[in-house]
Amino acid sequence: APIIDGRRVAVVSDQTVSKKYLDLFSPILDSVSSRWDLYLIDGGEDAKSFSGLEKLLDRMLADGFDRQSMVVAFGGGVVGDVAGFAAALIMRGVDLIQIPTTLMSQVDSAAGGKNGINTRQGKNLIGSFLQPKIVLNDVSLLSSLPLDEMKSGYGEIIKYCLLRGDREFTWLENNFSKIMFFDNSALVEVINMGCETKAGIVIEDELDRGRRALVNLGHTFAHAIETHAGFGEFQHGLSVELGLI
Repeated sequence: APIIDGRRVAVVSDQTVSKKYLDLFSPILDSVSSRWDLYLIDGGEDAKSFSGLEKLLDRMLADGFDRQSMVVAFGGGVVGDVAGFAAALIMRGVDLIQIPTTLMSQVDSAAGGKNGINTRQGKNLIGSFLQPKIVLNDVSLLSSLPLDEMKSGYGEIIKYCLLRGDREFTWLENNFSKIMFFDNSALVEVINMGCETKAGIVIEDELDRGRRALVNLGHTFAHAIETHAGFGEFQHGLSVELGLI
């Protein structure tokens, strides 16, 4: 509420998330904003394109979105990327809130301010930096995710445990089942660990000129696999796990 503070809001989401959670979310938006509009984008990597971004920006401008308005990204990593990039571009940048709804986006992609789209030449090659005003992680939203999506998020978690050391990596191995089957305390611990690790690195190197390369551990091969296979054919987290190996 203090961040939105009666302003107009563009909520960017997808069909799956909006069907499940918009009834829960809309009364909150009604109470804290002057007006809010819902903008649905396609699910999956196809949405991370010039055409998808253009459609979103065109609809927002047609509805009278202005520089006092703000964007709320309500969805997984694709929604966060596209909504974040739109927020960075429209009116040369407006305030952004990230409300991630997948394990991968809660533990990794919603934090750090990176956003972008894919091109024929590769993944996330066009983008910008825009730090969200807040990243709001609610682990109860994860309970509706399929097992494959949880396993995909686990790929980014392995990355952070490798960066942190033996104790965290052993904890991760021992708590695999708890994470996969939505144990709230395990999820809170692992998401906090990921966000804390990433934030510490990003504070030192926000614009990815040096040390921030650490959070790309496993991604050199991962992005090559995703690009070669066709975006969306391989889950990102699975590709990261293969890249780590």
